Amino acid sequence: MITVCAVLQPHETTQAPIGRPVPNTCVYILDERGRLLPEGAVGELCLSGPFLGPGYLGRPDLTAQKYVANPFAKPGHETLYRTGDLARWRPDGRLECLGRTDFQVKIRGYRIEPQEISAVLLAQPGIQAAFVEAVDQGTRHLVAFVVAEPGQDSALMEPALKAALAKVLPSYMMPHRYVWLAALPLTDRGKIDRRALVALAPEPGRQVNTASPRDDLELRLYNIWSSVLLHPNIGLRDNFFDIGGTSLSAIKIVHRINAELGTALAVTEIIAHPTIEDLGGVLRAGRERQRPQNPICFRKGGGAVNVVCIHPGGGTAFAYLSLAKELPEDHGVWGIQSVGVYPGDEMLPDIGAMADHYIGLIGDLLDRPLVITGASFGGMVAYEMVRRLHLAGHDTATAVMLDALGSDDPAITENETLSDAAEFRSKLVTYNGMFPGIDDAQIDQYHRIYNHNTLASRRWNFRRNDGRVILIQAIRGRNRAQLRFLRFFWHMRSKGRFLFKCTAGDHSTMLEGDDVRRIAQIITKVLAGRLMPTGGK
Repeated sequence: MITVCAVLQPHETTQAPIGRPVPNTCVYILDERGRLLPEGAVGELCLSGPFLGPGYLGRPDLTAQKYVANPFAKPGHETLYRTGDLARWRPDGRLECLGRTDFQVKIRGYRIEPQEISAVLLAQPGIQAAFVEAVDQGTRHLVAFVVAEPGQDSALMEPALKAALAKVLPSYMMPHRYVWLAALPLTDRGKIDRRALVALAPEPGRQVNTASPRDDLELRLYNIWSSVLLHPNIGLRDNFFDIGGTSLSAIKIVHRINAELGTALAVTEIIAHPTIEDLGGVLRAGRERQRPQNPICFRKGGGAVNVVCIHPGGGTAFAYLSLAKELPEDHGVWGIQSVGVYPGDEMLPDIGAMADHYIGLIGDLLDRPLVITGASFGGMVAYEMVRRLHLAGHDTATAVMLDALGSDDPAITENETLSDAAEFRSKLVTYNGMFPGIDDAQIDQYHRIYNHNTLASRRWNFRRNDGRVILIQAIRGRNRAQLRFLRFFWHMRSKGRFLFKCTAGDHSTMLEGDDVRRIAQIITKVLAGRLMPTGGK
């Protein structure tokens, strides 16, 4: 048996060393290829010397695996014992044990020892305990379970903790999430209860709109990342280094961000906050809210044909970036935000006022083929815009309504019930609207405008429309009678040219996956003149 000894000093409150080898015992810290590692590098702890046992009783297979020829042999040290423990040499010549090779995990193609990350966390001020574990929740990622010292505010500590880790760890070793606990759960034997920890990692709830920006800042970051990385489809939570990011491109992106936004961002912030969502949260903390131009330009295109996307009930139009990505490059794509989407702004009184105001915003586009589209509430406004444009002699526009839920049932049209704050926040989480750095005033304004638009949709009397109207219905979760009723509501009012199409998803997935690709194909055919509503009554 090999033993090591150490005296723990009073000031050593983090990872305790296991001391130095006893006389006539050699310790080696080796990498996966059996090469010696320098001071501070983590590898497998291996031993040699006359005190080694002959092997495992009755386990010749394990003995052959663990007791191997010593490439650094000297007399009495011909056999090398591979302990399976991970360790490293400290600057003072003592050893520090960091866990087992059995607990190594593979993340993004890299083999990682999570407790090496734990050791770095424990070295940070204000941290009482920490344990990093790989958690499988659809994809495997690292979760840091952290206990702060008494009196510390975890919400304030987390950004500083990420920044500190980014200075000493490569990007693939950065924890994906942090879970703050009062204490780490222990087994009856006093060891970390790994199963209990994994159970404490909250399962991510069902969300939609996880790829598209949600405000002007995220859209500007998206445009900068796209132009530097030349990646065709960047999502808000895509890791910078997973989509082709390098140290050189990080420098370029930070330079562009600082030049365009007037910030003083450091390159290490990309490592600490390697997603558009996280980086946006950092920038919002030190930046006054800026309002985007209305309409938002997703893409100017070639100028010959255009698509205008009207905000849904929540008031913002950034979710339509997913549609813009699927449409041909020569199509101009624009998004119209609701008037009143920012705190302190007043809202337009009804759908008619919105239609008139939004028509004024797109006056330069009315002399060429145009699709005015909108999801849910936005489809209702698109319908009214095309109706008014046709009455005014403009016949270039087609309304493409994405699952707009019209009704003339008094039980609905006269209903004054609105969502409360808790219900709305839950909906905001589902639609991925609770982004880092959002303040309570903005959430309250989103809630106000959502309820305002809900009432506006119930109260508006949708009149005869002699323009072109296409209804695209989501069929999942509805029976045939419901689909027929919704189709009938719009068909009876579209006295000019009406057409309906379907997508396989539900109301919440219209701007995602196969649904948004089908919608883009329909819009492309409309603008090419290959799919036009006909008939009428």
